[in-house]
Amino acid sequence: MQRVLEQGEEFLIDNIIVVAKDLEKMGVRAITSDCGFMIRFQKKVAASVDVPVILSSLLLLPLLSVPFPVSKKLVLSPPIESV
Repeated sequence: MQRVLEQGEEFLIDNIIVVAKDLEKMGVRAITSDCGFMIRFQKKVAASVDVPVILSSLLLLPLLSVPFPVSKKLVLSPPIESV
């Protein structure tokens, strides 16, 4: 996150897309990440390659809400050290 603040989002998205395309050329069948903050790059990276892309665990929110009644609220919070 510090890098986004210092160098800007465009610097990162360009590099992420380059790496995604390299991975695709290497023959990967999918690209994943484990950082919720990567949600901001999901659409652009997914559009840049022809393999499935899941960059953020936040994409699972619709699935996580299924087993809970509508009357219940689901709260997700990052570890304090990542904020």
